[in-house]
Amino acid sequence: MQQDPLAVIIDIKETEQEDRRLSRWVRRSNNQDLSLNIRWRYIEGEDTEWHALGAHSPNDIHLLLQNGWRTLLTQVSVFEYYRRFIRPERIRALLSLPLAEPYDDFYDDDKSGFWSGSVYTAFRQPGVVRDGEEKSPCFLVAREKGEEMDIYHFVLEKDADGTEYVHILYQAENGYEHKAFPLWDPDKLKTACWLFRMAERTLLSLNRSLLKGRAPYEAETFAIEYWERKGYLR
Repeated sequence: MQQDPLAVIIDIKETEQEDRRLSRWVRRSNNQDLSLNIRWRYIEGEDTEWHALGAHSPNDIHLLLQNGWRTLLTQVSVFEYYRRFIRPERIRALLSLPLAEPYDDFYDDDKSGFWSGSVYTAFRQPGVVRDGEEKSPCFLVAREKGEEMDIYHFVLEKDADGTEYVHILYQAENGYEHKAFPLWDPDKLKTACWLFRMAERTLLSLNRSLLKGRAPYEAETFAIEYWERKGYLR
């Protein structure tokens, strides 16, 4: 949290201490191996070192914590709403469509996905290994926005208890060398879910047409040849 001239960091750390006094902002975790710590500092000036929150910390720090914590809870609530709005089974259903089968290389410019109008969809199937690391399944949706693109990743991840959920990330620039970051902005989350629903409807419609023997207009030759070999097209 930051509001000139102050900044605050709240973090969770593993600790072996059995008795740790926490500030009045925090309740003790049920897991005795974890502690939550609050540090603050001035952004500019002679003293910009981090200090532990204590009884003698400036009053403005406590005000920043009050206001910032409410804002954080609101943001987390919005994030959780949209995260649970798109269920994992919807992602898996899209990845398993016959339409998606020939697009089996997420890191290849041609075989990752295809355009439908101004919307691009790509598929990272389960079990993909990149740079020695197995990647989580992902459904990607992008759209042209002038000379730029909006790119959203819907990644299947697991909570600490093993529950699967959809992690929504935003990529500001095109190209797999650019990283995608967790999305917190409410407007972009709303846009991400709107684009997902639009892409989902389009793909399900195209898949129904494919199973009736009609290939998508934008499909590449290698995909059409694959569908012919599989018997989807005759």
